Amino acid sequence: MIRVITSSQAPALGDLRVMQSGDLVIVASDATDREDWPRVQDALNVAANRGAEVAWSRVPEVPTVPFPKEVQA
Repeated sequence: MIRVITSSQAPALGDLRVMQSGDLVIVASDATDREDWPRVQDALNVAANRGAEVAWSRVPEVPTVPFPKEVQA
């Protein structure tokens, strides 16, 4: 499972805490601006201790790539 945390969006803290080996959390550089950042940090620590990979992105908003039209329903 892949989750992304930015200043404007984040998964539920409980969802972060149950992440484990094979899961990835991408933390955008602006995520530290969140009011709940200390709680997010705690959840990231739990996820990392359970084996999830936590990656830091220098890009404030993690870019998304749209699906090609033939893939869209």
